[in-house]
Amino acid sequence: MQQRAKSRAEERMKEAEENKQEQLTNWELPPQIAARMEVVEKQEKALEAKIDIVANTFAKKAGYSSVPWFMLTWWLLWLYTGLTVLVMFLRPDFFNLTICTTGLYMMFNTDKITKGRFRMLVLGIFITIIYDFFWFYMKHAEYTVEPKTDGSGEVRIRRFSLMMSYASFLLRVTCFSV
Repeated sequence: MQQRAKSRAEERMKEAEENKQEQLTNWELPPQIAARMEVVEKQEKALEAKIDIVANTFAKKAGYSSVPWFMLTWWLLWLYTGLTVLVMFLRPDFFNLTICTTGLYMMFNTDKITKGRFRMLVLGIFITIIYDFFWFYMKHAEYTVEPKTDGSGEVRIRRFSLMMSYASFLLRVTCFSV
């Protein structure tokens, strides 16, 4: 299954490269913007090459011939989904759950995604990171203090949800970088 998904993804990437010029002309972009997009793509490829060198060095130390990006992303998304479900014992976190399920949908249907759509998923993860900064700032005290009306049961669930929120936050930073 992994090999088939990889081959489909590689075919889509080749197809996207072939149709790149057509896509730019279909958008009817001004020449300055099209030229800037090409410069950004060249810089992106240069950065990607540098990251691959470092990542492959770590992979070889771990006993792999190259970095298994597909499987790494696959397992990180499942872990992210599991942590999000644990966070939702008390905290409503449907934005993260939507990002998780969208990411898993993309991993199950690699033939239907494009590079742009995957970038939108990464942008969604980045937005959830910013959202959580604000949530931690506003709600941290509420989730750690035991209210007088509580029978000491709910505070444990609150603390558990808060701990899982922090774990999910740290995992999302990792997902964002992968």
